[in-house]
Amino acid sequence: MSEIKLDANSTVFFARELEYIKAQSYDVLRADLGAREWIPLSAENAPWANSITYTQYEDIGMAKWIASYADDLPRCDVKGKQFTVPVRAFGNSYGWNVDEIVASNALGKRLESRKALASAEAYRDFENTVAWFAKGGTADGGITGFIYNSNIPVANAPTGTWASATPDQIIADVAAALDTPNSLTKGKEKPDTLLMGISRYNILVARRVGNSDKTILQFLKESRPGVVFAGINELDTVSPRPSTPTVGGSSTNILLAYKRDPMKLTLETPRDYTTEAPEKRNLEYVVNVHGKTAGVIIYYPLSCNIVEQV
Repeated sequence: MSEIKLDANSTVFFARELEYIKAQSYDVLRADLGAREWIPLSAENAPWANSITYTQYEDIGMAKWIASYADDLPRCDVKGKQFTVPVRAFGNSYGWNVDEIVASNALGKRLESRKALASAEAYRDFENTVAWFAKGGTADGGITGFIYNSNIPVANAPTGTWASATPDQIIADVAAALDTPNSLTKGKEKPDTLLMGISRYNILVARRVGNSDKTILQFLKESRPGVVFAGINELDTVSPRPSTPTVGGSSTNILLAYKRDPMKLTLETPRDYTTEAPEKRNLEYVVNVHGKTAGVIIYYPLSCNIVEQV
């Protein structure tokens, strides 16, 4: 039996097309991604790593009045706990059959790139879902995302129901989200980002404070300089965190306050979006795509805070 192979012209054409299509795929990954936009990205760990060990630190110490030549100065130190999180691989594939490649070359047309773009989009969506929603269970490969990290403080919003809340009540809910880290850490942690669902963000944009022309969002930006307020799809109607206070029901809306700083938290990508050389399978050329993630590591959990709403 003879084997169907691409001739020299088709092979060269295919190689050039792959370079063009791969570039397009990477462009898709550079688009605005929820997780990559709002969670600091880290790729410092080795791509071959199967786990990542990190340390959470706590400063310990005090100072006191001393006399000359004192030898009993209080000792300051740093206490740390080590944690190990797994690294998991994920991926997909795309490809073209021999007829598609030969026909495109003969007609002088580019290969259909939508398959590669669909692969890149699926890769991005999976990574984004893991980054926000992974709960650390078996189904998630032991990986935890941002929202369900068990060390982040969580509480019910003082008001909670923004549909019928006054502007003052809404502002109080925002204050509860932003001020708790500062209170719990005695002023060491000051969130600079407050994320919420788009439905909640739209209320801030549309509703005015009292009889003024100023919206709640404008008021918050003026009263909280340095804090970024944003609405994202991921925070509308999420599943309540297990074993924590919730407002009840099968879903909730949350305010997520945190310091957007790679010293506080990172989205770990030891191996980013990677495409392998095309692999011939029967009458197709298949391109495998893969990467690795360890989810979101939060080094200082008290720099974050979650407030749940109805």
